[in-house]
Order: sequence, then C-alpha cells, then structure tokens
Amino acid sequence: MVIKTNPMARARSQASRRPFPRFGWATRVALAIVGWGLVILGVIGWFLPVLQGWLTLFMGLAVLSLTSQRLHGFLRERFRRWPRGWRKLEKFRRRVTRWLHRRRAPPPPV
Repeated sequence: MVIKTNPMARARSQASRRPFPRFGWATRVALAIVGWGLVILGVIGWFLPVLQGWLTLFMGLAVLSLTSQRLHGFLRERFRRWPRGWRKLEKFRRRVTRWLHRRRAPPPPV
C-alpha cells in the first residue's frame, strides 16, 4: 500500500527539521545566563502569586534549548502530547534565533 503525502506538508516538515545556526561562545554564555535566570524566576513564580511561574519556566527552557540540542530533544519528547504547545515553543525559539542573528555585526567588505 502506497501512502501519498502532501508535498507542501513534506516541505514544511523538512524546513522545521533544519538545524538552527550556531552561535558564538559569548552569545551562548549570555543565553545560558538568561535561560537559567528565567528558570529560577519560574520556580519562584510557582510560590508567588505575582509571577506567572509556568510561563517563565517554559520561556527559560526554550532559551536554554537554543544552546543545547539535548535539552531541545528532551522538550520535544515532553511536548509530544501537546503539539500546539510544541509549535508555540518552536515559534518562540525561531523568533529569538532570528533576532539574535539580526543583531550580529555584518561581515567586513571584501
């Protein structure tokens, strides 16, 4: 039995599998500091009524997953039941990646 797939869906799935470009060491250190800070604020937010704990925690994990493929795979496994949440997490990661790469200095003229 041959299963035909939509070519547009196949192209979208291949585009989503493309790895993110690598960051420099300074950017990775800054992302790790910001990510861990958000994770700590998220844990504190579970006990304080002022902070949105779960939202801050997931934002921190999304930022940390930009620097760690292992954490990215871990989050993918955990979000398997919630594809809508996974799409939102991936959208956030792409926005942050685009923003960070836009901030890079342009290459010197040749």
